[in-house]
Amino acid sequence: MIDNATALELARAAYSGSTTFFDANVRPDVERNLRQFQSKHGNDSKYMSASYRGRSNFYRPKTRSMVRSAEATAAEAFFSTADVVSISPQEETDDAQKASAEIMFELLQHRLTKSIPWYQLLIGAYQDAMVQGVVISHQDWLLDERRKKDTPIIELIPRENFRFDPAADWTDPVGTSPYLIRLIPMRVRDVKLRMKQGRWLRIDDATIKTASQAWDSTRLQREGNRTDSTNDVTTINDFSIVWVHLNIVADEETGEDMLFYTLGTQYLLSSPVPLQERYATGQRPFVMGKVVIETHRTDPTSKVALARDTQAEINEIANQRIDNVKFAMNKRYFVKRNRQVDIRSLTRNIPGGVTLLTDIETDVKVVDTPDVTSSSYQEQDRLNMDFDEISGNMSQSSVQANRKLNETVGGMEILASDANKVQAYDLKTFIETWVEPVLHQLVLLEQKYETDKTILGLAAGKSQLFQKLGLDAVTDDLLELDLTLRVNVCMT
Repeated sequence: MIDNATALELARAAYSGSTTFFDANVRPDVERNLRQFQSKHGNDSKYMSASYRGRSNFYRPKTRSMVRSAEATAAEAFFSTADVVSISPQEETDDAQKASAEIMFELLQHRLTKSIPWYQLLIGAYQDAMVQGVVISHQDWLLDERRKKDTPIIELIPRENFRFDPAADWTDPVGTSPYLIRLIPMRVRDVKLRMKQGRWLRIDDATIKTASQAWDSTRLQREGNRTDSTNDVTTINDFSIVWVHLNIVADEETGEDMLFYTLGTQYLLSSPVPLQERYATGQRPFVMGKVVIETHRTDPTSKVALARDTQAEINEIANQRIDNVKFAMNKRYFVKRNRQVDIRSLTRNIPGGVTLLTDIETDVKVVDTPDVTSSSYQEQDRLNMDFDEISGNMSQSSVQANRKLNETVGGMEILASDANKVQAYDLKTFIETWVEPVLHQLVLLEQKYETDKTILGLAAGKSQLFQKLGLDAVTDDLLELDLTLRVNVCMT
């Protein structure tokens, strides 16, 4: 078993190693992806330099359009049917398993439509996978008697707030990493409350407040360069935010997962206990999904990153064309030095205005800029098609650019077919890596923690097989039978 001193040492080593890798190899990509998703040029872009301050620096929101289109497809696919999931027994001839499947279906259906904001969570998870490259979630059961909460919960975790071993298996980083660390922002008063309740070890107030400073560049970028919501703008008090780490470490002797909390990496908040004492399901309560399969990489490339260079080319063509139009419509002037010329009048270029000159023939020279040719628009059309091809998005610009194809029904079907294949691939990958594992964990949580008599009664009442078996109550043995879960998705 891991003792307290060893636990704190392991937590420090795991956090240090994983954070060094994350900062060097993952964080820069995540921050670039977030800026691209927010339609902002990269911090190292030439448009951010002083020499381009007066130039056109617009950002065409093709990336944001791609993600929104993918989210709309996911919303239509997942929510076109009334039933979120389908649950069937392992043995079709077993009436008890059939009744268990029907009851669990009703329980899960109720929780996903009434207790859990499933629509926002699913679309948010899909967005995380598209932008970050991965989506990470935490599944647990919330029991809060003060607020009368007794329900399963799903929490999406930003990538910068989760650590795992970079050498973990790329197909299952959460399950194969020897450690997992979740960074949790908590208020000082909540930390103190857990100490008073005896759930955490006692630490003095001054020590607690030392964990309040945790500036994170990725979190700052995610919030659109606003003031970091977890940083204090006033003096530290009970409402201030401190950072608590949830650590899951595999015991090197037994292989059993041990769970404990630390205040940052400096102080132990709880002694290590077997994972099953905190999570009755016995499984690690995290799921990590994706939409792009990239072998041998635990952090695969995101859909946003795949289109990064094409997005940059689109911005470049558009900004150069806009600059050209500005020069064509607002001429550039060469003015002889030390001559009496009304420069402000020239630059304002007001219709009907008067510009004073000493010598109209030699003092000022007007530079004519040829208007932009159609080749610029043709290049942009081709770039739009390249962008749509890699993103699997059939946009109106693609249809308009392919005139010979879009003027026929067969041509339109060809354009739509290729886009649908990519979107179906993204959704299938997302379902296999995140949606189904998350819902499987919800089923286990329902089996272990569900005690709401009203919900259990409603579920039992809707099961005809339950009535046929002559049962008058939903038992734990009935709930915990092996079941098969499938996600209902409608792809057109």
